[in-house]
Amino acid sequence: MSKNYKIAVIFLLLVNVVLAGYLYTYHAGYKSYDDLLSKHEKQTADFKVLQAENEYLKQSKEQIRGQYAALLKERGGLEQNTTGPSDPGNFYVYYVPATSGSLEPYEELARGAGFDEYVSAFNVVFAVPLSEGIPVVFTQCGFENAYFDQNTKGIVFCYELVELFTTMSAFYEDETLRADYITANMFFALNHEIAHAMIDIYDLPVVGMEEDAADQLATLIGTSKAEYNFHAAINYRILDSLGRNPDYFGDHPLNEERYYNLLCLTYGSDPAIHYDIVYDEYLPATRAAGCQGEFEQVEKSWDELLSPYKKVK
Repeated sequence: MSKNYKIAVIFLLLVNVVLAGYLYTYHAGYKSYDDLLSKHEKQTADFKVLQAENEYLKQSKEQIRGQYAALLKERGGLEQNTTGPSDPGNFYVYYVPATSGSLEPYEELARGAGFDEYVSAFNVVFAVPLSEGIPVVFTQCGFENAYFDQNTKGIVFCYELVELFTTMSAFYEDETLRADYITANMFFALNHEIAHAMIDIYDLPVVGMEEDAADQLATLIGTSKAEYNFHAAINYRILDSLGRNPDYFGDHPLNEERYYNLLCLTYGSDPAIHYDIVYDEYLPATRAAGCQGEFEQVEKSWDELLSPYKKVK
């Protein structure tokens, strides 16, 4: 075999290797492109679903705002508590009858929870700088939520959220604990939205995420009945276990974060009384060590922010 022939054979082999590598890379790239295209199509479909959901929520909220307009104009057709619109500058409660029969039991739960008396007691302490007051409307929404509406300056509490709390209470075997869990989470949700309302109507400065600030104030309000805060914390642990976490890019903290933050503030409010939160390993000792200082800082900050708006100094 001549030298030139050997060189030609080696050259052809090298060409084949390069060509095979190129084809493999091209094919892999083509597959990657297919995968990318498939992901893009899925993201587009997900975005369209999200757009439809947002449009539905928007329409539902517009409908509820229409109910507000009727409230503010006529005050008719809906039940109000004793601190209603005849006493301006207050929070006041309305219950809109559920139109769906399946939600009637949850409307009943809301009516029987004691919100009327709770709001009345709240009004003894705080003044609302709005002549028409702030309505707290319990109603059927078409989605699970409670929220403060900045446009109408009112709080909406959906019967569907009460239904969700009732469903999740099945994680408890004891019926008394189930009932406590439902009530506790309804009150925590209301306190959270009252916090949003106060931040808005008092134009309070917030450093950090408003959702964190609202959780802090809701927890402070609830420390007089600390087991309610505990049940609210457990709620976030259950949501996390079910994979019902907010988006990473959203304005709400992750459920695990809220779970530990609530427990820390509750423990920190009185470590001697709430030692079992650490003893039973709900809250790690490494976090618990700083919780009393964290609670005192949060309590001092909120007391200074809200002090000018208290009726009783």
